[in-house]
Amino acid sequence: MSERITAGEASKRLLEAQKDARNGLYAQAMAGYIEWLAPRIEAIQAQLADIVAEEREKLCIDGHARSSDNTANLLLGMKCFLQYAYEIGTITAEEARAYLLRCKNALIRIAEEASREDREEKQSEQWRKLIESALINKSAYLVGPDGEYPGLEYGWEQSVRIVEQDGVPENDETFRAKGKQIGWIEGDDIYLNPKAAYDVAKALGSSDLVTLESTLRKFLHQDGLLASTDLDKKRPTITVRRRLQKSQKDVLHIKRSTLFPSDPHVDSSDSHDSVDSEPHEAASEDAPDVSQVDDEKASESSSKVDSDTTQIPNEDMRAIPDEYRDILVRYQQKVFSLKPDTPIWTAPDSGYKNTMFGKSEHIMRTKSLLKSGELNKIKAALEAMKRTLGEYQEDRRGA
Repeated sequence: MSERITAGEASKRLLEAQKDARNGLYAQAMAGYIEWLAPRIEAIQAQLADIVAEEREKLCIDGHARSSDNTANLLLGMKCFLQYAYEIGTITAEEARAYLLRCKNALIRIAEEASREDREEKQSEQWRKLIESALINKSAYLVGPDGEYPGLEYGWEQSVRIVEQDGVPENDETFRAKGKQIGWIEGDDIYLNPKAAYDVAKALGSSDLVTLESTLRKFLHQDGLLASTDLDKKRPTITVRRRLQKSQKDVLHIKRSTLFPSDPHVDSSDSHDSVDSEPHEAASEDAPDVSQVDDEKASESSSKVDSDTTQIPNEDMRAIPDEYRDILVRYQQKVFSLKPDTPIWTAPDSGYKNTMFGKSEHIMRTKSLLKSGELNKIKAALEAMKRTLGEYQEDRRGA
């Protein structure tokens, strides 16, 4: 369930709500709710921890456990209030389910956005993204444990030339490393030279990576990015000692799957529409019949939220000015075809600094600027789209 309103309509609704508040409507509604809740509160509190834990498990929100716990508490409060509204005849059971689904989707989006922002602000995550981008962009490379070629995806490039062997033309393939060597890869284990990796990341994103190299090591350990350390050894260190290219080296040990996640970090909230949100029935003898406001049925007719797809939802497209729709479609398809999971969003000529986003966030930011109605923001969105498509230099005036 989603609704788009203009700034003028929002202001009008706010004025109406303020008028209702001055007239005591909200105070009256709260008084009625408290009166309804009072005989039930002790029984609900007695089982509150179990009810919240059960609700939290259904939510499956990424990030800190506190985020899921807070969301579960808020959702439980909304269920109780909607049950009250249903029992006094203010809303129907169908309306209660629809409101609950709308509330749940909003709470989940807020919690996941907060979790994503917290994770992306961490220096360890910024470092990881920068190292991944450096290898993909071939400004850095890895080698095998003996210095051998490990694969094109680790900062190497391939060249092919035709040579004749006994009068028969054959392809002669050669592989060449690009950029600066920052480490070694052996199976699923990656060993990075701490200083070399830090220097490459800092050169690629000096405004994103602001911590010292020695402090960054501690963050990598605290945030769980390292596969192992030597902190349990006689000489405790965050680095581990490995024999690589015929000599002992102190390196950061991470797993390949950590540096190159198999799945991108996206906002995929559509799966939450069908989560069973039936509240606990044993809260008390007089506790609300929470099944009346179950949002599972309402989810069948609710609109799905944005996911990683090359199609723009109709409601989003309606909010985009007609003259920008074609380029937006091409831009979105281009973003999802890019190899990096965190492509750089850039519009420097419009005053926006380079920022690495997940693909969904990349598109979300552009659409938000296009829908703003503000000329400078629309200009920035057009610049970002044209840069992504490789068209900006060819049509610079139009940006």
